[in-house]
Formats: sequence, structure tokens, C-alpha cells
Amino acid sequence: MIYLLFAICFSASLNVIFKFSEKMNSNRIAVCFFNFMGAALFSLTFVSRQFLADPKWINGFISGLGQSAFQGVPSSLFNPSTLVLLIGFINGFLYFGAFYVLQISTSRNGSAMTATFNKLGVMVPAVLSVVFFREVPGKLQIAGVIIALLAIIIINIKKERNSVITLKFALFATFFLGGFADFTSKIYQVYGLEKYQALFIFFTFLFSLTGTGLFMFFRDRRIKRTDVFFGLLLGIPSQLISLFLLRSLTTVPAFVVFPLFSVGVILVVNIINLLFFREKLTRRQFSAIGLIIIAVVLLNL
Repeated sequence: MIYLLFAICFSASLNVIFKFSEKMNSNRIAVCFFNFMGAALFSLTFVSRQFLADPKWINGFISGLGQSAFQGVPSSLFNPSTLVLLIGFINGFLYFGAFYVLQISTSRNGSAMTATFNKLGVMVPAVLSVVFFREVPGKLQIAGVIIALLAIIIINIKKERNSVITLKFALFATFFLGGFADFTSKIYQVYGLEKYQALFIFFTFLFSLTGTGLFMFFRDRRIKRTDVFFGLLLGIPSQLISLFLLRSLTTVPAFVVFPLFSVGVILVVNIINLLFFREKLTRRQFSAIGLIIIAVVLLNL
């Protein structure tokens, strides 16, 4: 559970850094690009440290890729080295896809509805883990998940002036892409080797960086110094969130990890906003925070 707590804290710091970058009128696409770049570079430090501790470790990965080239397709897919690349590739482009539809949905459907569907995406890995990996929640934990979802809806749903839902597909894409991106981490935790976790995270951000780079090249190439600074700064907590979430899945069921992570971030961010940014919380936000506390207790029983 300590890994999950770390993931929540780093995700909350991500929100705080984003808040400062928005005040600088940053190019969100450029910030996201350098975020993935920073996360990929920071991931390399973990890969390098593991290589220095055990030089044969990288040789095992490379030889595994060589073996998979001579194996049939079904067999090569379960080769540990191939799994790192394959799941990292899928996860990376799910990250990029989630970012892309998030941008579209925010502009077409409003930030409130988009944020709600994005947060509710935690149900995808939670449900799929129950179905495919036979994780069985208790009655109190099911109640905790339901209360957590209710809290997410309450705290995110709000009236926006001139907000009209014009692209429902983008809302559902936001829900599913983010959810499937989380589920790929669970898939790697089940089928991948723990010693290649750092490589899996590196490839995830490397492929995300590739997709976002192409998108930025054709869509918006404006880059400011602040975009580079905040993007690279965001890369550190982004990488640590992925690392600690992956490690938390080894000891805590996914149907607990993802709802708890989502509501935990909401709780910590609102506390930070209240204490450090002097933002006044509404009755709706206080009600949601109360539900979050109840949900956290039930999910841990």
C-alpha cells in the first residue's frame, strides 16, 4: 500500500505543476511532448542503475529478443523480452491516444464532462481484472468502489457556460483509452518479469513520445522555454507514478488500486488547493471529499 501512497502523492504533484504551467499560457501539446521526453530520460536512469548493478541483465534481454526472432509468432509473444517491447508499445500509444482524445473532448464537450469520463475510466482495469484475473472483491470493497465513483461524479460534474456535448465518441474514447492504458500495466504485472519493469516503463514513454512528437509536428510546433521546463519537470513524477502503480499491483488487487488511486489524488489535490492556494471548497466538493474518505476506508477493509 505504501507504493500506492507514493503514486498518489506524485500524481498530486503533477497536478500542481500543471497548474503553474497553465498560468504561463503553455502549449499543452509541447508540454505533453517534453513530459514524455522527461519521463523516458528519467526511466533511463533506472535502466542504467540496473545495468550497473548487473551487466548480464541487459544481455539477457537482448538474447531474449534474438531467440524470439527464431520462434513462431505464438511462442515469441510469451518471450519475456518480446512482452516488454509489445506491451510497452501498446501502452505507449494508448497513453498518446488518451492524450489526443482528451484534447479533442475538452474542446468539443467541455472540461467538466471530459474530466468525469476520464476519471471514471478506472472502472475499466478494475472490472477487467475481476473478469480475466479472477480478483474477487468483498462486499464492503464493492460498496467502496461504488461510493468512489459517486464521489468522482459529484466533484467533476458542474455547469459550464455555453457547454454543449457535440462529440460523444470522444467522451467514450477518453473513458476507454485511459482505462485500457491502466489495464496494460496490470497485464504486464501478471505476465511480465519484474526485473524488466524499468524497461517496460521506458518503452511506454518512448513510444508515447514518438506519437506525440508526430502529432506536434503536424499540428502545432510552437515551443516556448516554459513548455520545455515544465514538460521535463512533469516527466519525473509521471515516470514515478507509473513505477509505483506497477509495484502496488504486485501486492494490492487492481479493483482496489485504481479506484483508490483516482479518489486519493482528488483528495490530496483538494487539500493542497485549500492549504497552499487558498482555494475555497464548495459544499459539493466537501460532500465529495466526505464520500472519498468513506470509500478509502471501505476499500481497505
